[in-house]
Amino acid sequence: MTLSNYKGKKTQQGIGIVEILLGVALIGIAAVFVYVNATKATQNTANKQLTDEVVLIKSAGRAWRGVLPHYTGVSIAVMVDNGLLNSSWGSGTSINPAGGNYTAVVNASDATLMTVTATGMTQSECNGNARTLAPNAAEGTTPSCTSGTLTVIFR
Repeated sequence: MTLSNYKGKKTQQGIGIVEILLGVALIGIAAVFVYVNATKATQNTANKQLTDEVVLIKSAGRAWRGVLPHYTGVSIAVMVDNGLLNSSWGSGTSINPAGGNYTAVVNASDATLMTVTATGMTQSECNGNARTLAPNAAEGTTPSCTSGTLTVIFR
């Protein structure tokens, strides 16, 4: 072969900077995608846990009430003391998945109703949990959210 046979031909050895940058960019995009989806999954799990726990409070409250005509005297601590909620619930302080509190009290306008609140959520999370819990609320009532505090009334 003569030297003229190699004119205009380029040979590449190794990986160029463009390929490296492209690889890093693709890894970055994949990492963002994974992070966003993992964050959503974590939040969905926390919201599911919160709604499940509010329904558990409803059931514990009904068990505590038993045959009584009213919820006067009900609270998270009373339900824990009576073995209706796990002792880890304590008085309901800083126990919910959002890091907030749970309360259960007799409804101010009707002693045959129990008002349950959950605090510490964003307004968006609160609204979503309110929609999820709406079918469980007492007839004629709708769960509400104010400043990240969910309020649900149960019969």
